[in-house]
Formats: sequence, structure tokens, C-alpha cells
Amino acid sequence: MAWRKYWEMYKTGIKEASAYRLMSVSSFFSTIVYIVLLLAVWTAISKSSDLVGGLSRVVSYIVLAQVINSSISQGLEKWFGSKIRKGTIVNELKRPVSLLSQAYLHEIGWQSFDTLLKSVPLLVIGVLFTGLELPPIQNLLAFVVAVVLSFHLMLVLALSTSMLVFWTKTDGGVRFTRVTIVNFLSGVIFPLYLLPESLRQIFYVLPFHLLVDGPIQVFLMQKTGTEVLAMFGQQIFWILVFFGVANLLWYKAKKKLTVQGG
Repeated sequence: MAWRKYWEMYKTGIKEASAYRLMSVSSFFSTIVYIVLLLAVWTAISKSSDLVGGLSRVVSYIVLAQVINSSISQGLEKWFGSKIRKGTIVNELKRPVSLLSQAYLHEIGWQSFDTLLKSVPLLVIGVLFTGLELPPIQNLLAFVVAVVLSFHLMLVLALSTSMLVFWTKTDGGVRFTRVTIVNFLSGVIFPLYLLPESLRQIFYVLPFHLLVDGPIQVFLMQKTGTEVLAMFGQQIFWILVFFGVANLLWYKAKKKLTVQGG
């Protein structure tokens, strides 16, 4: 049956992620250390200046930002770069599943494993040790939907930037640039609500805030009802935009494709 080939690609992602589970565990503890350092910095800042919403709001934001970031982070540039350098991408092109579909399903499988291993425990730790309060069930479900859409938005964004590897032949710089821009503009590094109003509006025009800041607002009940539905609509819109960009770049990359190593 046709669905089985897609299921196999999904399972491949899970299997590869489980093979690197020690790396995921290491990343989990690194994230905890990072959260502790951020909390220390913001605690020091709160003693010298008043924070909008107080320190507790900043703490909740920081914890949720890391939970979401762990759920949506992508390494597609590395996936494409490795196959291009080794020459194995030729074999991938011969499969009955398109290359973009292979990459998409692989990342869904990989991140499914990583979310259970990293993101869920981070959320539990946040609730138990930082005073993070779970919202009512309807907001929690809306938060899950928002994170799922964020994952797919990050996935098609990474898929778009991954196409650049066909020109650069190296993936490290491409991924570093994407991650740096996304982390700065999405709310991973600092709470966006602390920005001056005029600057915050610029950030909110861009799609990146929908990756992290948006779902956080849903969890903290700063978005409700029609505001949540409007945000879902924005996320879906940008998913379609970047999906189109990825396919356009893939069309051009196929014409330029030269394989290193074979």
C-alpha cells in the first residue's frame, strides 16, 4: 500500500533518533544548565530594574521557550549536506518517495522521539521546580496545536534553507545562520514582550514570533478565543509560503545538482 512507504520513512527517523539517544540526553541536560544560567541573569536584572509582569512571568517564558524550542528544532541542512557530500543523494532520488517527502517524514519521526525524551520532561521540571502553572485544559490543547503548527513551520523553513546546501555544498554555515536568526526573532533568547512597543511590532510583522512567542502566549492565556484561531491561521499561511519557497528552490537545485564524492 502507498502509505507504507511513508510510514517506513517516518520509522527511519525514529530509529535514527533512538540510535543517538545519548546525544539527546546530553542535549537535555545542557538545556537545563542553559535555563539555570538564564534564570540567574534575569534574577540579577530584576533586582536592578522592574520587569513587565515581574520575574515570575520571565521565568515561565524562559522555560516554555526551551520546551518549544526542543520540540521544533531541526537539522535538515545536515541531513542534506551529508547526502550531497557522500554522493548518496543519488540513491535517495531513485526512491519512490520524493526527496522533500523523505526529509519531511524523517524529521517528523526524529522529532517525535526527541519531544518525548526532552520536551515533555522539561515541561514537567518547569511545573515542579519553577512555579510554572498549567493552563486550563482547553488552553493546554490549543498550546499543543500551536506547537505542532510551529514544528511544521520550522520544518518548511529549514527545508527552504536546506536547499541552499546544493549551492554551498556545506551545511554548517547555512544552519548556523538560520538558527541564529530564528532564535533571536522568535523569543528563544529573550521574551519579546519586553521589547519597546515600536520594535516589538516589527518583530510581530515577521513570521518567526509564531514559532515560540505565539505558543507561549497561548499557554499563558495571553491569547484566547479568536486570537488563538487567528494565530493558527497565520501559522498555516506561513507554512504554505515556505513550502512553496522550498519547492521552488528544489526545482532550481535539481537543475544545478552536482554530487561530491561519487
